[in-house]
Amino acid sequence: MKRAIVVTSAVIALLSGAAVVAPSASGACLGHCRISGIDTLAANPRKTVVAVTWLLDGNPICTSNVPSRGTAFSCDVNARVLPAGTHTISTQMVQTNGAQGRFGPPARVTVGPGPTSTANSPTVAHATVRLSGSQPGFRVANGTTVYGPATITGDVRLSPASRLEDVTVHGEIIADDAPGASVRDVTVRGVAGQDGMRISNSSDFSIQGSSFLGAGAKTSEKGIVDDGPSTSNLEIAYDSVSNFGGDGAYLITSGNHKRIVPGLNKILVLDSKWSGANGPYGNGEQARGFIVGGHDGYVIGNSTTGGTTAGIETYNDAVGMTFAYNHVSSTPVGFYLEHFADDSTFSHNTTSRVRVGFNVEWLAGSATTSASDRFTYNDVTYTGSGLFADAGTRHMTVGPGNMFRGPAPAVTYQGSTDGTIEENTACLTSSGPFAAVYSNDGFVPHGSVVVVDNLARRSAARRRC
Repeated sequence: MKRAIVVTSAVIALLSGAAVVAPSASGACLGHCRISGIDTLAANPRKTVVAVTWLLDGNPICTSNVPSRGTAFSCDVNARVLPAGTHTISTQMVQTNGAQGRFGPPARVTVGPGPTSTANSPTVAHATVRLSGSQPGFRVANGTTVYGPATITGDVRLSPASRLEDVTVHGEIIADDAPGASVRDVTVRGVAGQDGMRISNSSDFSIQGSSFLGAGAKTSEKGIVDDGPSTSNLEIAYDSVSNFGGDGAYLITSGNHKRIVPGLNKILVLDSKWSGANGPYGNGEQARGFIVGGHDGYVIGNSTTGGTTAGIETYNDAVGMTFAYNHVSSTPVGFYLEHFADDSTFSHNTTSRVRVGFNVEWLAGSATTSASDRFTYNDVTYTGSGLFADAGTRHMTVGPGNMFRGPAPAVTYQGSTDGTIEENTACLTSSGPFAAVYSNDGFVPHGSVVVVDNLARRSAARRRC
């Protein structure tokens, strides 16, 4: 039976006024609740909150970026895969600016095993199935929860509203037309020639607390692939992806180069680790930590290491996105903004061991890139250029608060128009201006970009100002 868990008086302050909420089977839960079977956690935070994570003894167990009603967030947890006994439960929120924080004292909760499985086969619809030992690949039926611990050798196919938890898969997870499905605490050990996971036409999809380890082949395998064409509300939280030949993730929720409908195609990529993209592979395409497109999405608190072209790349109409508190290292370009990266915010990100911190792509056909993008409070260590904006970019705002560490100029505009570069600081390792602004036809300074109140210090190479 599925119940809603109330944690009221003890955590009323957890989310700056958010209550974690609703009656349990025994009535009001005043500070100490019991979780058994599959239960629902809920929270009603402020409107400025875009995601809520519930933590058991400080470890994330569930994240939601989709309000279930109004501004309320909810998330189902399976007590059977949690440690039994008495624990503390707390909440962490992500705000619209990307900031994260935990609030108030945690509440006490007792985790019990709940009822036993209701079926012994994952092909039974709307059932709860516990697997053990080694199993061949299978399809999970509609609405069915499958959990382990177990090892599956072969592909696992998900259906609508299905759940896969606490298993190891030697193969590929496939979610084609599986809206509402979720993958939690799963380990995928990739097979050469296959992606770790493929998603298509599966809105309200969630991947949490899972690890994807590639076979290391220098071919086109990717860790997680979502190529749309109609996926929206995709959550990727507290995962790790490593050692795939191609991109760590390829997340194009609206399909290739299709305009996004405002309010749809939202994506959350939260506190995940991406490393070891090998590339380039046979067709000449390069490998990135991950590539992402969407509308009104959030890429928060991730770290990427490696990649032959970029750590994080926007793609296919990344409109109204927020990229904050991410760290990128050991790749040629930290953040690569492709065409139609419009009205997006890049804030409090850091880079190290990169040639270019931010690369903003040039004019594509009749479309311009980076209309009204904002760059604030980033800390960029680079060897070539801190921020390079190519021809056709417009209305960009660089500053305030960015710190650039590398050779002059820290910021280069080549044919960019109508923007500001203001109130930034640079620790420059060579002579030259803080910013260089050129026209596209002859590299003459372009008067429509305002450069003002930037501070440039000088330092010998490899020294910090």
